[in-house]
Amino acid sequence: MIRASRILLSAVVSLAVTASAQVGQLTFSGQAWGSGAYGNDPVDNYASTEATAGYIPELNLKAGQPGGAQIEALFAFRSSFLYRQQLSPKRWETADSVRVYRVWMQLRSTRWELRLGRQKIAFGPGQFLRPLAWFDTLDLRDPTGQTVGVDAVRARFFPNDRLSLWGWGIVQNSAGLAYNLDQFSPGGRAEYLLGDVELGFTFHQENFSGRSTARSRMALDFRTDKIIGLWAEAYALRDNDDEASISRTDVLMVGVDYTLPIGSGVLVMAEHLQSRSVNTIQVFDPYTGKVSTAGGSTTRTQATAVLGALPLGLFDRLTVVAYYLHDLKFSSYFFMWQRTYDFWSLSVLMFANPPRSELGLSGNTFPSVVGVGNGVQLLLVFHH
Repeated sequence: MIRASRILLSAVVSLAVTASAQVGQLTFSGQAWGSGAYGNDPVDNYASTEATAGYIPELNLKAGQPGGAQIEALFAFRSSFLYRQQLSPKRWETADSVRVYRVWMQLRSTRWELRLGRQKIAFGPGQFLRPLAWFDTLDLRDPTGQTVGVDAVRARFFPNDRLSLWGWGIVQNSAGLAYNLDQFSPGGRAEYLLGDVELGFTFHQENFSGRSTARSRMALDFRTDKIIGLWAEAYALRDNDDEASISRTDVLMVGVDYTLPIGSGVLVMAEHLQSRSVNTIQVFDPYTGKVSTAGGSTTRTQATAVLGALPLGLFDRLTVVAYYLHDLKFSSYFFMWQRTYDFWSLSVLMFANPPRSELGLSGNTFPSVVGVGNGVQLLLVFHH
């Protein structure tokens, strides 16, 4: 079978050749970052300090007439490096990753757009807990704002100023595993502005190889900023695994924010999430031809996140986040001071998280000291 990523890359290269023959605009930009961190829970036989560096160069090509149909292509590669010290034998070790970050082509007009390639697909009003983060890994604690992309074709249509219709087909899941084209996973979304309320309905069907049934997701969301910021996301996942069991997960998240009139304004935000997963085992009776339930299990989860953000003048901002997972009694705390200029940003991040042993992490799956245990990180980001 033909790999999806090869087809997407060939299509975008063809677009670039076509567009370069027209009157267009070619721009080059990028993001570079470097950090140093200390954490009190490193991987066994490694030092408590580490350094990271990375760069994402981005090439963007646009062609077409203003106000009419336009064609656009984007290429971006991500290179990242993690430097850490092994204690015995004592030596420095480098873990690197080089991969395609974005590669897509797009046709657009004032009322529609069609995009093909590795791209970001993100939606929903959630800020921290984000049940609708089906295809992205955005995290408001990350000053770089980076997220994984998916290999997909996506269309958006804007019939009027209140209605937006999305449709997509994905050949890569959020974990970055490229699928063949026969594992095409379709989905769509509708967004409607009703007065002061933004409404959304989303569905997606995941098709996997080696399985006779698909996994389906449906979600509703809304947001309003009439008096205070108020939003909610609710979604249901149904998974008929090999027709022997049925798994269903229902998630509800409610969020609220308000800016207190203190100084230049203190933003306070809170989100609460409740999840229930039910797994039902089914047994087929060959004599009667009926399917009966033979047992199952139910798992419930609750999580709460609270955020406070205070701007200090034109360049500085303080952010504090507290996160609590009720069932496992996990708590996580995050503090960030950030200074931002036109092209540079400097961030000091301090974190207090459960230890690696309680999170079930190993050195192979998560070698960094950031995000586990207690520690501090200094991060410098440059945009050009």
